[in-house]
Parts: sequence; structure tokens; C-alpha cells
Amino acid sequence: MRYNHFRDNLAAPVKLGIGLGTIALLGRWLTGLNIVDSPEALMRYGLYGTLGYSLATALALMLFGWLGKYVRSHSGDAITLSQWLTAKLTPSGARLMTGMFAILLLETVLLQGMVAGFFFHQLFDLPEVAGRTAFIVIFSLLAGFIGLQTLYALAIPQVILTFSVAIMFPLFYFIRQGVDPVYSGIRLYHPYMLVIDNHSALLFIATGVLVGLGQVIADPATWQRLFHIERSKIVPAFMMSGMMYATVLMAFLLLVMVSIHSGGLANIPSLIYPLLSITHSPVLFGMLIICLILMFTVSYMSRFQAVLKLCMEQFNLANSGEKRTRNIIICMAMFIATIISLSVSMTPIQILYLFGSLHACMLGPMLLLTLIHKRTHGIALPLITLGGWIVQFLLQLFSSFSGLERIWISSAVSAVLTCIYLLVTLGLRRHTQHTSMDSDR
Repeated sequence: MRYNHFRDNLAAPVKLGIGLGTIALLGRWLTGLNIVDSPEALMRYGLYGTLGYSLATALALMLFGWLGKYVRSHSGDAITLSQWLTAKLTPSGARLMTGMFAILLLETVLLQGMVAGFFFHQLFDLPEVAGRTAFIVIFSLLAGFIGLQTLYALAIPQVILTFSVAIMFPLFYFIRQGVDPVYSGIRLYHPYMLVIDNHSALLFIATGVLVGLGQVIADPATWQRLFHIERSKIVPAFMMSGMMYATVLMAFLLLVMVSIHSGGLANIPSLIYPLLSITHSPVLFGMLIICLILMFTVSYMSRFQAVLKLCMEQFNLANSGEKRTRNIIICMAMFIATIISLSVSMTPIQILYLFGSLHACMLGPMLLLTLIHKRTHGIALPLITLGGWIVQFLLQLFSSFSGLERIWISSAVSAVLTCIYLLVTLGLRRHTQHTSMDSDR
């Protein structure tokens, strides 16, 4: 790794305005489309439920702008997430919370690896295992070796191409074929997707709000960008990114409708890729290919790099002058990510149930860390998060609750434990104050 890149990204972050800040955030979050184009999610919760779930992330991004401004106003000299955690938690607590962030990275490893493996299989006729391995190895190493400014630069063509495809492809298709065949085909083959009075879909949307808030507040890449955006531009940048993200989601839902209107749902990770076989324009075909490649590579590298840097700084490896040590850490992280991606087989909706629960469990502790001004003691808050997530596993083994219900129950356990911790802490603090006052008398 080039040492100056790594050190400069930690100690002297670039300052982003509204435009580049919005692009940097979109570069991280555009892979939220993986739920919109998941066949299993569409079959269970319909078009409205799936779209509502995904739009909840856009809402969470907009709301986080206000919280992020508050964080920056009260963060003192902290310029990275690691420094902020160190100021809020004891060293052991900060490292345990960093471990929770590393666990959340597995969501990206599993989901992006699966989607990329299928993509390379469709495009180059490679075995999915080979495509998945190549993606994880190459882009994990790139995430460790390239600078953050390079990622920001890559996000610019990613966003431009994504919007171009989202606008031009539906327009091109509907001009040639018309809108009615698409709507009639969905009514014929998938009438269940158009049901509005769907209680499961409403629960899915509500869960999307909960998980979306947890995703944004517990995402190191988003925090990284928060500390790089100028303080006065934070709220506009997050508001713009949320609105643009919602616009892209609705446009890509049209692409999904085009993909499924002529037949049944294929057993594939994403419904965007069948569009490759019906794209007759070479220009649109090339744009779609480059757009998809940039979409999941930039987002994957953003998350991997943010977690890697957080771990290195927390464990005192970022300032080490020994390049060999850092290179070994990067290769070990790549190797672990590859093994996990190849050894675990889950559908996108199963990944959502598993890691959505962890996102929801982190919401309460992270909010408490954000809103309190004094340093918390011990490792209570990270353990509360872990305890709530363990409840999810216990419910999965010993109960008949659905995946969405398990998310709500585990997050409720985490929230209750967080409230108990807050009350106990306030009680002990008041008791200490009264004791000191009595001793002064």
C-alpha cells in the first residue's frame, strides 16, 4: 500500500461540497437496488412493498443529514469515525464496536459476491464460483491499495451512467413497444405484485424504515463521507443524495417491470440482468454493462475500504511505518472475505433477514452514542447490540416467527436494553453527584 494515500485519507480528509458530497454518497448507496430487483422479495411483498422498503433507505439518508450535522458540531477534533468512537467509548468498547462494523461488512461480501458471480456468468460464461472469487479478490485488494479520492472520482461516472441508463432505457423501450404491453404482461403473469392491500408488504415497508435507519447510522463509509463534507453542506448533500437515490430506485423499478412482463420469474439473484438479452441497441447494451460493473464495484470498495481503515486505525496499524504489515492485513482481509463468500450460500432475502436484524439492533446504541456528550464506560453498548442480534438467532432456532418479525423483536430487545443502560447510567451519575455534595458539606 502506498503509505501517503493511507495516511492522508485518515489525517487530512478532502473537503467535499454539496455536488461531490452527493455523488460520493450515491456511489456508496446505489447498490440498494439489490432488493428492488430480487425475485424473492417481489414474489413475497409485491412491487409496492419492495419499492417502499427500498425508498426507506432514501428517507434514512435524508434524516441522517440532520443527525450528521449535530455530530460534526459536537465532535471536537475528531475527523474520522475511529477518532469519534475513541472519544465516545473506552478503547475496548471502541474495538468491540469496530468488530460489529466488520461483521456488517459480511453482508456486502455475500450479496455483492453473489450478484457479481452471476453477472460474470451471464456476460462471459464463467462459472459463478470463478466469477465470485475473481470479484472478491480483485476488488478487495483494490479497496486496500487505492486512495479514497480515487473512489470519489470513480463515483462520478458511476452516477452519470446510472442516471443515463435509468432514463434512456425505459424511454427507448417504451417508445418502441409502448407501455400497455408491460402493464398487461404483469397483470397476466404476476397479478399478485399489484396488490395494494397486502399486510406483509406494509410490514416489509415498516421494517425497511427500521433497517434503513440502522443501515445508514451504522455504515462506516457513510460516516467517512460525513467527516469529509463541509459542515455547512452536510444537510443539503444528504437531502440531495436521498432524493436522487429515490429517483433512481423508481426508474430501476421500471426496468424490473420490463424484465418480468413477458413470463415467469427466473431463479436468479437479480432481475436486471435479463435485460441484457433484450437490449438491441449496442450503445445501451454497453452503457448497461459499464453501469452495472461500476455500481457494485464502487459500492463494494467503498464499504470494504472504510471498514479496513477503521480496523487499522483502531488497532494502531494505520500509523505504522511498516508497509509489509499493512499489506499482510489487506491480504488476510481479502482471503477471509473470499472464503466466506464461497462457503456461505444465501438468497438476498435471507441476507436481509440476517443482517437487517443486526442493523436494527445497532440503531439504539448508535443513537445513544450520537446524542450523549460524555464518554460511556465499559463495553455495554456493543454488547447490547450483540445481545439483540443473538436473540434473532434464538428466535430462528426455537420459534416460528417470520424473518421480519424476528427483526422487530431483536431490535426491541436492543432498544429496551439501551434504555435500561441509559437509566442506570443517569442514576449512578446522580448518586455520585449527591455523594460528592454531601462529602463537601
